[in-house]
Amino acid sequence: MAATNGYTQAAGPKPSRAFRRGAVGRKGADIPMIAMVVFLSAWALIILFPFYNAVLISFAPQRVYIRTPLLVYPIEPTLDAYRFVFKWPSLATGLRNTSFILVVGTTYNVLLTALTAYALTKPIPGRKFFRLMILFTMFFGGGLFPYYLFINSTIHLGNTIWAMILPTGISIMDLLIMQSYYETLPEEIAESARIDGAGELKTLFRIVLPMCKPMLATITLYCAVARWNEWWYGMLFERSTDNYPMMLFLRNMLAETRAVTANIPISQRELVFSKGIQMAAIIVTMAPIVCVYPFLQKYFVKGITLGGVKG
Repeated sequence: MAATNGYTQAAGPKPSRAFRRGAVGRKGADIPMIAMVVFLSAWALIILFPFYNAVLISFAPQRVYIRTPLLVYPIEPTLDAYRFVFKWPSLATGLRNTSFILVVGTTYNVLLTALTAYALTKPIPGRKFFRLMILFTMFFGGGLFPYYLFINSTIHLGNTIWAMILPTGISIMDLLIMQSYYETLPEEIAESARIDGAGELKTLFRIVLPMCKPMLATITLYCAVARWNEWWYGMLFERSTDNYPMMLFLRNMLAETRAVTANIPISQRELVFSKGIQMAAIIVTMAPIVCVYPFLQKYFVKGITLGGVKG
């Protein structure tokens, strides 16, 4: 014990050299982590800046964009581009068709994927053959022309909205992920349901699927994004604009600037420029998915983690 100014203080042991070296070593070990954080932050800014710039352009008037094409902050913001987008006659038609494709198509995809993946986990006759045929379609296809003839001439779905829903029922990657997730579930749970007299469908919908909520959320998100962005099959099979999805209208608008300016009254063409309308249309079509994704992110990450590892 050492006394200082009449007070007694405990003279604790001095830190050893090994301890000091360890502290320095830990600080040195943080340098790669800091460098990784800086690199990923810079990479995130590079990815997000074009989207941010598109938002600024959608609010900018034409004279500002001509003077400063690469905007960093809002300058003289205006809502004229968004007013023209929401007054665009094709927007309501495309939104109605896309909403129908989204709801019906996503339900159709998830139901088919869940049923097929569950069947492939059971000892049914020819299971290996069916698995091989399903995997075969991941790498080989009949080609675009036979597919076009099949949709239009064989099953006669051409120029109907069902041509964008029924032929694309299952994604093979989603099917494999769902099958791997099923195989991680304890078999004893399904066995106990069968002992109680439940059939396969009742076991699937009452026992198995409630345990697969993270994976179902993941598959639903995958399918919903694909359905929301649908435009390719609409361009192939739809001849009437009444069946066009919203993304096909957007694609045509982006590809043909004249189609944008043609919808603007001549007296107001100087007030709103086509680039601003294009960016506003992109923001409007992206907004629903961007708003929904944060609520499903935790299920998305968990579903991918558990579905991608077997055992």
